[in-house]
Amino acid sequence: MANEAVLRTELALPIQMTVNNSQAIEKGAFLRLFDPRVASGAGIDLTGQQCAGIAAGEKILNDGVTTLAIYRDGVFDVHASGAVLIGDAVMMAEANDVMSMPNSAASGAMIADLSSKRIGTALEAATDNETFQIHLRI
Repeated sequence: MANEAVLRTELALPIQMTVNNSQAIEKGAFLRLFDPRVASGAGIDLTGQQCAGIAAGEKILNDGVTTLAIYRDGVFDVHASGAVLIGDAVMMAEANDVMSMPNSAASGAMIADLSSKRIGTALEAATDNETFQIHLRI
């Protein structure tokens, strides 16, 4: 997978969440919170979705496994979608990228409740397609 999140500092142990057996999930993938403690994300645009966290390991397609360890707190290297400034609140974007949160709906975001979409804070500035660090804290 391109643009996987890479753990740099583990600040809390990952938690177990339910995943679909018929879905392959790669280590470092951002996942959306689909239902209470159910994570999903393969093949969908995650922009504006509620984040479940980052996959701590790989989930193989149809392997019979229906739980996966997911990080919700830590320092990660991630891939930028657009420019990100140091200290910006960040949210998930498509292609397993991270983007700065728009300041308001007037800035072009078509997301009703932005505050609940925040996944953390940028620890570095980045330009589009650059790798940078965030503090993931969901």
